[in-house]
Amino acid sequence: MNRILRLLVLAVLLLGLSGCTVRFVYNQLDWLAPWYLRNYVTLDEAQRALLDQRLAVRLDWHCSSELPRYAQWLRSVEADLRAGEVSAQRLSAHLEVAEIFLRSLGSRLPPDAAALLVTFSDAQIAELFENLEDRLADSRKEVVDKPAEVLQQERAERMERRLRRWFGRLNTAQQARVEAWSVGLAPFGEQWLDNRARWQAELREAIEGLRHDPLALEARLETLLVYPERGWSEEYQTRMAFNREQTLALLVDLYRLSSERQRERLIQRVGSLARDFERLSCAVETAA
Repeated sequence: MNRILRLLVLAVLLLGLSGCTVRFVYNQLDWLAPWYLRNYVTLDEAQRALLDQRLAVRLDWHCSSELPRYAQWLRSVEADLRAGEVSAQRLSAHLEVAEIFLRSLGSRLPPDAAALLVTFSDAQIAELFENLEDRLADSRKEVVDKPAEVLQQERAERMERRLRRWFGRLNTAQQARVEAWSVGLAPFGEQWLDNRARWQAELREAIEGLRHDPLALEARLETLLVYPERGWSEEYQTRMAFNREQTLALLVDLYRLSSERQRERLIQRVGSLARDFERLSCAVETAA
């Protein structure tokens, strides 16, 4: 499962979106997905068994249903690249498909999370949220408590590292474009933390208030896990929409500034990722 999730992240990072909707939703999944809870709270033997049982069912579904869809999506991206059809509109359409995939993954989490959370003791709930608060504090140090110039430089460096996986070493014009993109983004760290803190508070309220009512808890978790953007502030949504547009424009420009060698590398990398999903698919394994 860890390899599958890493591959999905790589597919999303193909679009290079830092701090936007996809990344936010994925961040919610990676630390609250039931199979990740053991990193934040100490489970007893019965809870670990329940976790493993639920995980086995979800893995079967993900392997047989989702991986073929990821592969097909990447093949469509590959086809666009081979045809040179790289525009903000086309990239946005591909991103929307990736968001559907993540939403589909998220929709499977509430029943599993509810089944596990209703078994938590008061001590386990306290441990869980103490660890989540620690993570939030670490995030503040990383995305807020630094000078704007430092945040911009770090953001540019992260983006360039991600892009190297697809283009190889960026040329001078591409590096300058990435730096300009980083400077031009609307600041979002403080708003992101505010939304995250509010989200965690709502999650705790749901767990503490509904853990004796599994169905009610599952319904509340569906909103928190599958549709977290419903709780975002208007200002945050506006900034994220602006940053999304800026990032799509960046990617189009990077492609325009790329060499033939870089474009061929990009096509090969996307095709290789698609083949990875095809090989991992249970549907393929069953047919073999």
